[in-house]
Amino acid sequence: MAVLPEQEPGPTTPPPIRSPRSDRARVLVALALLGGGCGLVVWGGDLALRHLYGHWKPRLERPLTELLGHPVALGPYQGLGWGGLRLGPSRVGPGPSDASSFAVGSMAVTVDPLASLRQRLPVLQ
Repeated sequence: MAVLPEQEPGPTTPPPIRSPRSDRARVLVALALLGGGCGLVVWGGDLALRHLYGHWKPRLERPLTELLGHPVALGPYQGLGWGGLRLGPSRVGPGPSDASSFAVGSMAVTVDPLASLRQRLPVLQ
C-alpha cells in the first residue's frame, strides 16, 4: 500500500526566530516612508495651491474691486499653515468717489466647514 506524501509526517522545522531589532527596523522604515510620503503630499499640495492662487488671483480681485468700489490688490501667496491659506501684504486703494484706502500686512483665508455644510457651497473666512 502506497503512502501519500502529505500523510507521512516529515521533519518539522521550527518557526524562524525574529529578533526584536528586525521588528524595530521594520517599524522605523515604515514610519520613515510614511513621513516622507506625507511630506511629499504636503509639498505637492502647497505647490498646487500656489499655482491655483496665481491663476485665480485676478479673477478674485475683479469682483472684490466691483463690490467695494475700490481697487483691490491681493498679496502674494505665502503658504498653507494651520490657520489656512496665508497671503502677503494686500491693499485696497482709493476709489473714484472716496479717497480712503487701507493695507494689511498679511491675511489668512480658511474654509468654514459648518457654514459650508449649511449652504452646500464652500464658505471662506
